[in-house]
Amino acid sequence: MSASQKDDIDIRKLLDKSEIPSIDFLFPSRDPQHHSCSALTEDSTTSPKRTTRHSNRTKSPAAASSEKRRRRKSAVYTSTSSLLDTLRLDYNSTNILSKQGRHEICSLLPRYKVPTLNSTKLLNLRQEDESLAHQAELICCQTTSTYPRLSPDFRAGDPICDYYNVDLFERNVIIALSDGCNWGAGPKEAATRAAIAFNSYLSLRLSRIKHTKKAARLILRAISAAQQAILDRPQNKHDTGTTTLLGGVLLPILEKKTPKLEELRWAFVCGSVGDCKAFVWSAKKRLVTDITHKNRENALDASDCGGRLGNCVDGQPDLRNLQVYCHLCDEGDILFVTTDGIHDNCDPQLLGKKPSELSLADAQWKDLTDMDAVHIAKTKYREKLLTEIINNIVVRRPEDVNVNDTNSHVSPISVVHNVIEHCIRTTKESRNLMETRPEETLPEDYCLYPGKMDHTSVACIQVTRSYAACAKANIKRVYGTW
Repeated sequence: MSASQKDDIDIRKLLDKSEIPSIDFLFPSRDPQHHSCSALTEDSTTSPKRTTRHSNRTKSPAAASSEKRRRRKSAVYTSTSSLLDTLRLDYNSTNILSKQGRHEICSLLPRYKVPTLNSTKLLNLRQEDESLAHQAELICCQTTSTYPRLSPDFRAGDPICDYYNVDLFERNVIIALSDGCNWGAGPKEAATRAAIAFNSYLSLRLSRIKHTKKAARLILRAISAAQQAILDRPQNKHDTGTTTLLGGVLLPILEKKTPKLEELRWAFVCGSVGDCKAFVWSAKKRLVTDITHKNRENALDASDCGGRLGNCVDGQPDLRNLQVYCHLCDEGDILFVTTDGIHDNCDPQLLGKKPSELSLADAQWKDLTDMDAVHIAKTKYREKLLTEIINNIVVRRPEDVNVNDTNSHVSPISVVHNVIEHCIRTTKESRNLMETRPEETLPEDYCLYPGKMDHTSVACIQVTRSYAACAKANIKRVYGTW
């Protein structure tokens, strides 16, 4: 087992009664018999207790006034558009996991000391449109869609339901990427609220992070804040959308063998619900590693994201694959997070490859039973393909790839450009068929029509000693690059 694999936590293992004496701490207000290792939320019929907005009606006027002042201090109001004008986050009201639950989930993570962090935000880069947004060659993000245009004014799948949100500080970065489930305004709003709430919660608590385990516990609380933000909408809550979310923080760490500040390494600590993925490209090895390997439990069904935030069942999230991760990085490495619109187009099954081509059983994908072997084979293929894509500044055809080209200057801009171009190129045949013959159903033949059309997003940052340069540079947006 690799070092990165040892750092990964599967919440379902921690819910196994044979490993933990009691699981009551995870959802204190629920009956433990409703918990299932395969689905934490579907079988539940009751909701955790919440502090309601009208709880001070029974209090004295003085106590009610004091309560209101306390809530105002603990709330964060974020307004970036009309969609978010009413976003109100009271972080003390609800947590997906109790304090003991967060401690248990994070207990297996490595504990690296973190130097004192400067909480002054230098830059916030969040999704505004489909442009390629970049700054100071240290950060680059883009969201687009590979769905077909059925008319000049109409593209299937609009509006785009992905949302990225990146906060840069002097020596650390907070990043969140969400992917609204299905189409429409509800999933879009859920994704937007989740990513903004995650960053808002974590950025206010950077000074509390003294080590990586504390960072992981705060990340779980930030995911709780994202869940609450989704449900705290003024409209009919029954129409609330659902979304996947991957959020994390890139931190400088002090290892025992490198106690000096000039010998810093970095750790990316993140949490994930759903099927967004985090990768890192090593500047030394020029290889890509899937940090969130095996986070999509059903390796053969891309339609099952594995988990979601929002009103999944009775106001509860689907936490089947809630996990936390910790991965060590070096200066010059490039960290990038993607929605499934990116990594599904690096899935050998969706690219028309046969299991036998990956040294699996000589059978159809649907007939495979060894899911561990499938996960390993797909992860290796995905990492190799992304390595080939990224190591070439311009990739015209798959057969033009040369992984030994060490003269290429890999940057966040080239990573975003290459992976999105790969997805657009991979889904071209499917898109052309839908645009020229919209009345037909797309055949499920991945040899003729490879890839998966989807909302497609990637947020990319380079690991560096200081992000101060970003405070002096303007955000640049490039349109029409594809």
